[in-house]
Amino acid sequence: MKECNSIKQSPIAALAAYGGGAGGTTFTGGSTEKVYVDDVFSTYVYEGQNTSTNTINNGLDLAGEGGLVWIKRRDGAAVNHYLFDTERTNKYLNSNNDSGQFDAAASSYINSYTSTGFVTGDSGNIGWQDNFVSWSFRKAPGFFDVVTYTGTGSARTVAHNLGSVPGMILIKCTSEDKDWSVYHRSLGATKNMHLNNNSVADTQTGVFNDTEPTATNFTVNYDGDVNKNGATYVAYVFAHDEQSFGTDSDEAIIKCGGFTHSSSSGNEIDLGFEPQWILYKPSDGTVGWYIWDTMRGWNVSDQSNLRPDVTNTESTGDNSSAGWPQITNTGFKLGTNSFAGDNKTFIYMAIRRPNKPPEAATNVFAIDTFTGSTPNYISNFIVDFYISRSGGGINVAGNDQEVGSRLLGPKFLKASSNAVPVSSSATVFDYMNGFQADSGSASNVKYAWMFKRAPGFLDVVTYDGNSQNSRTVNHNLGTAPKLILIKSTSSNYDWIGWSTGLTSSKYLVVNSTAAEASGAYVVSSSTSNFTLNQFGEVNGNGEKYIAYLFDTLNGISKVGTYTGTGNDLNVDCGFSSGARFILIKRTDSSGGWYLYDSVRGISSGNDPYLLLNSDAAQVTNTDYIDPLNAGFTVTSSAPAELNTNGGTYLFLAVA
Repeated sequence: MKECNSIKQSPIAALAAYGGGAGGTTFTGGSTEKVYVDDVFSTYVYEGQNTSTNTINNGLDLAGEGGLVWIKRRDGAAVNHYLFDTERTNKYLNSNNDSGQFDAAASSYINSYTSTGFVTGDSGNIGWQDNFVSWSFRKAPGFFDVVTYTGTGSARTVAHNLGSVPGMILIKCTSEDKDWSVYHRSLGATKNMHLNNNSVADTQTGVFNDTEPTATNFTVNYDGDVNKNGATYVAYVFAHDEQSFGTDSDEAIIKCGGFTHSSSSGNEIDLGFEPQWILYKPSDGTVGWYIWDTMRGWNVSDQSNLRPDVTNTESTGDNSSAGWPQITNTGFKLGTNSFAGDNKTFIYMAIRRPNKPPEAATNVFAIDTFTGSTPNYISNFIVDFYISRSGGGINVAGNDQEVGSRLLGPKFLKASSNAVPVSSSATVFDYMNGFQADSGSASNVKYAWMFKRAPGFLDVVTYDGNSQNSRTVNHNLGTAPKLILIKSTSSNYDWIGWSTGLTSSKYLVVNSTAAEASGAYVVSSSTSNFTLNQFGEVNGNGEKYIAYLFDTLNGISKVGTYTGTGNDLNVDCGFSSGARFILIKRTDSSGGWYLYDSVRGISSGNDPYLLLNSDAAQVTNTDYIDPLNAGFTVTSSAPAELNTNGGTYLFLAVA
């Protein structure tokens, strides 16, 4: 364990002590590298393997930087939570009991830590049979640290390398059976909680000595849970609101806060970011600790939780009416009901959703046919949004293009219909490399076009309407979207399409062939929000909506327009190896939403197309587009819906 200096250090100085740069940068040979939440935290779901080892590549350098791996079986037998850290080789703790650490043979538990994650052994508790989730925290100033120490029996300070004032600290005696102690900034150092049970916050001078932690240390007193003479301890130290991560080194990725539930109006907690993970508990009620994360199902349909203080398997379902938290694009909210009772006070720790810019289009977009196994469609990245053609496939009429997203959960919309979402138990997102868990044999006529949210490429936003003109809705795209598709999920309103490529105060209907029409449904977009008027299609009072936001990302995606010539027309998207996905809509006259992809064929010959707005079978005997390294070519044989002299066309292309 590296020691910090006794004087207060900034995160930059603290990371320099590690041999690296601050939350936002890493110093290696004089160069700087931005650090994102993707680099220091991971929720990784996996299926146990009937093998001696299981390699988990979560993208975190746990071998070089160190950290904590927390694993829980989600289904099957109810077993303990298992916590491993790089400071205590071949040992584990359970968050749900007061036991000291246990020996953990490498062949059974954590086999090894790697530069991209860790390897499990053959124990059924963490890696064999059934389904598991792992939450991994990499050590990094401004985010997380692991500290071990030996107790003295009297008040003393313990150094940490967080480089900022901790927001939450979990302490466990490793040599004896003692309760977990929890410091939280919202309660202060006079209070103590226990991670391994549902007790309320206690006033205890003997734990944290009534002394607030600093950017270099925390204080423990004589209590045996934290400082018995000769006993050994581990502390997991979490930061709060250190704004030094991300592209501009100005983002917070973790926040520790509190609120009192309102039984009259509910609560909406503004974190300043959309979370992917949250731990919380009422501090004044005997209700347990809960963990929600977006990988297992934290969306507008489900709130799947696990409890750190018990061995229970995962609880899944829509419990929002009972007071479970619902995710928002700036935090989370609770309704007037509360599972903990009225007007309880909560503490929480929340972690920002992934937002690292992609290095290549293959990081955020993929096309696949039905595999016949699970997941049904393989992307090799986490899927946040998809368009699919299932049922009888692309060659059979009567099958809609289905549109779904992680935030919508086990439901999908039909692109050619104004209907509300259809519930689907097969629409499953808890895979690291694809989506869907349906039955059936492998099929090369069932398709999925899969997207991952990423800055400047795609964002997905859910929101509630309020019937106010000039109403703004926040987003996390990081750039001003050039194309927005909006659908009510509570009423049968048409899909609304808006783009900077349309005439001012006009819109398109996605489930229609109609030309752009007058109506200021969407007023404008910016790098942080988009503005709506009071139309029911986009902002009716009490209605619920989902919006898909797209932008141009250099070398990866292009939202643009072209003017038809009637001749072969090259559309330059700034790509180097052509487009793999193309969606085109004529805006100044009627025309379908033409969908092409490179798997079905973008070639110099016939190019099959589907119409996003139709359930018709694909058309295979036309040559309306050709390949072009910089983008795509619309041919002279294309109809007026794609290329007529003077016609105006909107397109979305992905490399």
